[in-house]
Amino acid sequence: MRRVKFVPNWRVGLPWNPIKILITAVLLGAIVYVACAWSPSSYQYAFDLFGLPDLSPAMGKARAIRSDEWAVITPLMQATVNNHLARYNLTSPYQEDLRSVYSMPLADWGIIFKPDMWLFSFANPAIAFSYHHYFSFAVLLIGYALLFANVMGLSQLTACLLSALLFFTGYVQYWWTTLGPTIAIFPWLIVVLDWQIPRYLKFLLFYWLATVWMLAFFYPPTIISLAFVGFLIICAFRPTYLKRQTLIYLVLASVAAAITTVLYLQDYLASAISTVYPGQRIIELGGGVPLAQWLSQFFPISQIHRHQPLLEGTNICEISTVGTVYTVAVLCLLNYTTWKLTSASFKRAIILLTSGLLLTWMWILTPLPSWLVVPLLWNRVQPSRMLFASGLLLLMLIAVLAEKLGLKITRTRIGILAAITICFWIQFKLSRSILEWLDIIILVAILLFAFVPKMLPKQYWNTALLTIALAIGVAAFGTFNPVQSAWSIFNRPTTNVTQRLDQQAAQTQDGVIAVIGFPGATLNGWGYRSISHVLLVPQFDFFRPLFPDLSDSQFNHLFNRYAHIQLTTEAQPALAAQDALNLPVKRFSDSKTSVLN
Repeated sequence: MRRVKFVPNWRVGLPWNPIKILITAVLLGAIVYVACAWSPSSYQYAFDLFGLPDLSPAMGKARAIRSDEWAVITPLMQATVNNHLARYNLTSPYQEDLRSVYSMPLADWGIIFKPDMWLFSFANPAIAFSYHHYFSFAVLLIGYALLFANVMGLSQLTACLLSALLFFTGYVQYWWTTLGPTIAIFPWLIVVLDWQIPRYLKFLLFYWLATVWMLAFFYPPTIISLAFVGFLIICAFRPTYLKRQTLIYLVLASVAAAITTVLYLQDYLASAISTVYPGQRIIELGGGVPLAQWLSQFFPISQIHRHQPLLEGTNICEISTVGTVYTVAVLCLLNYTTWKLTSASFKRAIILLTSGLLLTWMWILTPLPSWLVVPLLWNRVQPSRMLFASGLLLLMLIAVLAEKLGLKITRTRIGILAAITICFWIQFKLSRSILEWLDIIILVAILLFAFVPKMLPKQYWNTALLTIALAIGVAAFGTFNPVQSAWSIFNRPTTNVTQRLDQQAAQTQDGVIAVIGFPGATLNGWGYRSISHVLLVPQFDFFRPLFPDLSDSQFNHLFNRYAHIQLTTEAQPALAAQDALNLPVKRFSDSKTSVLN
């Protein structure tokens, strides 16, 4: 019997090149998107605060849950522009360092490693902001398509559909305006190793990309978990990279990238590492992720309803996974009998991916002692933060199996798939008296798939399944992020609210104001020297004279943290959350540094 070889199968007999078409479409899309200065920002909430309720998104709606974007990241970008891309925020009373976990378009040597920020020095900041967001979208679609095709050996059509399917999963869409750059740049670290270019240039590019990746959003749990996925991909599909000489170059380039990142962020890291929150978070035990959330990798809309979580005590971002109907469909329709015909290299790759996936699931679901995973640095990865890495591994494993083993579509298998789907629908949706049109569409699509063998040649069954899963992903998750014009974010008009704020600032020493009701860094982003702000590192010297009545331990507990500084009418300072500090506005209105009635 003919054995199935595990080699790249890029064209699948197609007369056209899907990846070239994808690249062309993405580049053409950039012309429209950036020219219109669009973005996925939910900044409409800030517009409302400043008296501009008519500046609603061109499409979709803003999401309050994305406050880490519209109340923190975007205002800090505004502040960077207000300070002419300088490192220190001189328009803030704290004059804090803008080098931090959040990547900003600072005009310093780090800009070499921020390709998504390069337009800020040349174009209107609204255009540059739009390009910054579209850059991540473009490199994700193209990068994962190249990874799936050129490294993992999937057909180009499958790779393009799979890349789009990944983009339209809950985890990517719900975390896009925070983790988007980190998720998007990751595949290029492996893709560049596959390029046929001189070795020195290859590893120089790897060093640059690794630094770009880490500086895009310096969040160790995501970086550590994806580094594990990257190592598994290399072991499974490019084991020749692990030969001594190549491995040495790879390790040296990685270490150089880590050193460059630490050097750039050294002041931020030195201050943040000794904070009460986030400090050095060490995870003692794995587990804690609800089983129902884990199951949403197979039944992606089982725990959500109109972008709201069905699990109590969670929010839509925290509950998200890399879930798609493609996963459970393939498991039911896979032609398992062809496994014995596959090559040893294919079986080895599947075993490696499966082993890595099971290990991530153990950390997510079970109270695994952290000392067992210290070599992987998972003791610094909260189990819930492993969900993207595990979801990506699962999606890759399923896609490779579907393409190489093929599908076997029978009415019995379709019936089993439909029965499983109905059972989960009854358990998670009908038990709450929730019936969504998308649930019915999924079920109808499953039943109609029984007729696919009569309508399509066998080699296109997986393509049809991917296309249906992608359509469902777009319908389920594609409406979460809005299409918001960035023009007024950076070219801000005068309103009645801003006129009153201007008058108040004119009456205070150094223009410092203390105003209740503006969350995060929104006031500073608009250009005001506001006490209410987001402090990424503690500002002891600023606050200690204002709160002399607090003991050292009380002061350290309250102020030694990443904190949203919120002003209230309460008499004493208090924590509203781990990252939110309520301060009495009277302390500032009576102080010599700020007088605001």
